[in-house]
Amino acid sequence: MFDFNKIIDYFKSTSIPQNMLDRGQLVLNNFLKPMKTLFEQRNVPQKPWSEGQIEFLLQMLSNMDTDKDEKSSRVGEREARIASSLHLKTSSGFCHGIGRSGFLTAPQPKAPGGSIMYEL
Repeated sequence: MFDFNKIIDYFKSTSIPQNMLDRGQLVLNNFLKPMKTLFEQRNVPQKPWSEGQIEFLLQMLSNMDTDKDEKSSRVGEREARIASSLHLKTSSGFCHGIGRSGFLTAPQPKAPGGSIMYEL
């Protein structure tokens, strides 16, 4: 598993100076901090997020959905498919619908990322 908090550890034995690595880690941590706060507190943040932070969060969550699993067969009448890259972009990568068995709040078996987003 990749740990964003330890990204500089992968580059300690390179020619990049430690102070540059530390600064880069600080900037990355500041970028990710609002997401950590959102997951911990589960409420709308007081300070607005940048577009980059919003896009990163949406992309991360949508990548959890099973239609992004390269090891999955991704077949079936209810499996998410998108033919248009424009549609994929405007939906932030979310392809699965909501409302399993008629309940809008029910977790979606093939959409863990979408289900997390709904919980938030």
